[in-house]
Amino acid sequence: PYLRNTIERSGADSRDLWVWGAGRPARKCAQSLEAAWKKAAGFIDIDPAKIGRVIHDAPVVGLDNLPPKANAVIVAYVGTRGAGETIRRDLVQRGWLEGIDFWIAA
Repeated sequence: PYLRNTIERSGADSRDLWVWGAGRPARKCAQSLEAAWKKAAGFIDIDPAKIGRVIHDAPVVGLDNLPPKANAVIVAYVGTRGAGETIRRDLVQRGWLEGIDFWIAA
């Protein structure tokens, strides 16, 4: 799969996979990456009803509890209009680099 190969080429493939989007559509989109690469270590979401839950043995955290950048690659699968730009802005403001530390996949 293209995204796995891209992450490997970036040099970030030793990091844990974190999926931005804990809803069913995001989890479904992430399944192919998980099957081709590695299981998600956790999920990130802005919905207070999802934060604190555990999905497939992985925690759901909010923006204020992101994993350490050195240990994580974030792939965002949120298809809501404008969400990709918001996620990009939030991560860049925190020092994450697109194409190395995170990817917007939806």
